[in-house]
Amino acid sequence: MNGATTPRAAVFAWLLLASVTANACPLCLGAFKLGISVQDLTSAERAILVVPEAGDRLRVVASIKGEVPPSGFVEKSSVLKSSTFLKPGQAMLLLREPHWSAWVGFGAIDPAYADVLRMHATITPPGDLTPDERAAYVASLLPYLRSPEPMLASIAHGEMSRTPYAVMRALKPKLDAQTIRRWIADEPLVQRLTLYYLLLGIAGDTGDAVDIENRIESALSVGDATLIGSLLAADLELRGVNRMVWVDEHLIGDPSRTAGEMEAVLLALKVQGDADAVIPRERVIESYRLFIGARKHLAGLVAPYLAQWGYWEAVPEYTRLLRSDIEQDPSARYAMMVYLAQSRHANDGAATGALPAFK
Repeated sequence: MNGATTPRAAVFAWLLLASVTANACPLCLGAFKLGISVQDLTSAERAILVVPEAGDRLRVVASIKGEVPPSGFVEKSSVLKSSTFLKPGQAMLLLREPHWSAWVGFGAIDPAYADVLRMHATITPPGDLTPDERAAYVASLLPYLRSPEPMLASIAHGEMSRTPYAVMRALKPKLDAQTIRRWIADEPLVQRLTLYYLLLGIAGDTGDAVDIENRIESALSVGDATLIGSLLAADLELRGVNRMVWVDEHLIGDPSRTAGEMEAVLLALKVQGDADAVIPRERVIESYRLFIGARKHLAGLVAPYLAQWGYWEAVPEYTRLLRSDIEQDPSARYAMMVYLAQSRHANDGAATGALPAFK
């Protein structure tokens, strides 16, 4: 199946990510790292911009973070990944951490953007920002999403991808739907289209909803789940809670849908459930309960999501499934067991009692 991961990969990836990414948008977390990240900058002890000099030296042209070498130069022999091709007017970003034995090159950039790099290198960790501060920070990234400077575009996409969907929704007054439509039309990278469709769902109109729904139907007709999640999340944002009837009937309730398609659908609902806005979380949970009943062999796929929301009413259903003879995906089965263990801890044993022994 194109672009889809297996249920096993989905569950284990989510169990891992949930512990370290809090409320980050799960649809964007799957995008691969396209280059340098803010984490690279903030974790580095020193960061500088250099340009080649005659011989085997690199001259420092800007300090981004930490101390500059006293001589103002760095020997090429002390730099890893120093073969970055520099166009006229560009410099190379070098980072160094205390335990590194050498400087490491992280790519080329115009030194005119040194102040932008300094801002990112000293940013307060997103988890320590207030909601308003984080929204302001994310808004500052919008001009760089399509920057001709690959390094700035990489940083902007990385940070936007780690942004909770609820914070993305707060960007609506600053988003221009026509601009986002152009981005989608011109973007060759699927990983970036995921973010763009989410933004279009926030900024778009009914015409966009029609186009998005046509794209969903087209993708489903060929079994391509690559963008189903972001398309569906955007569609729900534009159409509202009434669209959930179609989701339940034609996606969750359709036994012909593949595991990859279902994973994408469940993630789209997770995004909307996290925001708890246009699609209330209670309505998402209703669809998740429908999924548990309709897809018993994959029922555990929603267990991590329910646990994160502190919803423990699925304990009886999961207990019955684990005691039954119904064949289940191993990772989905494991997720159910984790869910039951978490429920007992959350309720201090009062609601669930002792966990049964499962084969």
